[in-house]
Amino acid sequence: MDKDFLHNPHDCMFRELFTRLDSAAGFLREVIPPTVSDLLYSLPVRGGKLGLYALLGP
Repeated sequence: MDKDFLHNPHDCMFRELFTRLDSAAGFLREVIPPTVSDLLYSLPVRGGKLGLYALLGP
C-alpha cells in the first residue's frame, strides 16, 4: 500500500509505529498490562493464511 493512500494523520502514525518491530514491541510493553495474555492463530484460507490475534485480560 502506498503511503500517500493514508491521509489521516492517525492512520499514518499507526502504520509507522506498527511496521517497525522494535517500535511496536516497545509501545505494546508500555500500554498492555502484564496480566494480559495474547494468542496468535494462523488459519488456512483460500490462497494463503489468515492471522488472528487476540488479547485476553482479567
